[in-house]
Amino acid sequence: MGFIANTDFWNWTCTDSGGSSGTCTASKKIDAACGSANGQAFPTKPTTNLCSIGFASTVTGSGPWSWICEGTNGGANSNVCNATVGDNTSPTISNFRLAGGALYTNSATVTIAGTLSEAIQKYILSENNSQPASGDSRWIAGAALPGAYTLGSLTDGLHTIYSWAMDLAGNISTSAASDSITVDTTPPVINNTSISPTTTYATSRSVTATRNNTNETLSYYSTTGTTCNTNLSDSLFTDYINPPTFNSAGDNGKRVCFLLRDVAGNKTYSLSDPISNIVNCSSGYNLDTTTGQCVYVPPSYTLGGTHPNGGKIFYCDDVNNCTSGLVAQQADAALSVTWDTANNTCSAAGWRLPTSSELDTMYSQKASISSLPQSSRYWGDQVDSLKANTKNFATGSSAQQYMSGAYNTRCIKSF
Repeated sequence: MGFIANTDFWNWTCTDSGGSSGTCTASKKIDAACGSANGQAFPTKPTTNLCSIGFASTVTGSGPWSWICEGTNGGANSNVCNATVGDNTSPTISNFRLAGGALYTNSATVTIAGTLSEAIQKYILSENNSQPASGDSRWIAGAALPGAYTLGSLTDGLHTIYSWAMDLAGNISTSAASDSITVDTTPPVINNTSISPTTTYATSRSVTATRNNTNETLSYYSTTGTTCNTNLSDSLFTDYINPPTFNSAGDNGKRVCFLLRDVAGNKTYSLSDPISNIVNCSSGYNLDTTTGQCVYVPPSYTLGGTHPNGGKIFYCDDVNNCTSGLVAQQADAALSVTWDTANNTCSAAGWRLPTSSELDTMYSQKASISSLPQSSRYWGDQVDSLKANTKNFATGSSAQQYMSGAYNTRCIKSF
């Protein structure tokens, strides 16, 4: 008799005395056992690893689920196998931002920020927006998004980054979180710098810079050097609101270094020509911008105003530019005195008696001359050896009176 063993059955050959033979078979009884899916949690009904031995019955339930593994050749069935509902929620990434939400960059590496809805085991950051599967080669193991991402190329234009996450249960984000940023590596342009005024000499000069885009930030600093210090901290530059102005002779030789920054962080520097020929004149002098000389300018006053010498201005040679004219004392120098006394009193004080025409002007301006009695007659200049001019400020009448008479005195002088 021959004998062959197998895991599921045995067979052998039987031969009789006449030489005839036949094959005999016996099956092995095998008891069933639950597979590795037993006792596990799944997001959906399990379909694999249900039985380690035997054949699985229909899986019943909508979660949790149960099934039986059936024995073979009369072997015993397994106990009831079970599986529970696991995590089937896809993770999400919110508040996904590149470069802190900036719209522009000039760097290939941008910072990454995002909020994960749950713990993850893998993530994807990509400029490819195709939805990944679990076996996608783009998955990177990690429990959190990295702090930065390097673009595939530093090409000017819009770049969009997409991100997905895979949670601990293997669920994948159903849609990508994304953000876009524009790469700009082109430096901004300072059109030109200019100094004004363009006169040969000036009391002050302003330095102006122009740009194409007012959204770009222009700042400056002054220097005695011949180049811009590109290593100088941006914080040491002054924002360009108005053109910087120089008004001291000590500023001659200085230049202005302008820094133009665009929204992507690109920078352009431009150095102005040197400041020259600023001249500071003393008070009362104006600069001749052709010769560089300081020219005296007489002060200008107002008709009816008070002159620095204390008198009231009652006449201007030019009412629009009152730099010369006549002033009268603000009080009478003498009352009811002879002409000689009046004349001597004015002369001693450095003043004089008015002429006939000047008396007429005083009368027309009597309201602006301080404390001038409206009913008195006043001495004027001498006419001959006996008489002098007088003026009645009550009536406005003029008369030549004997110098021995007694009238009031109001002295005047030119300025």
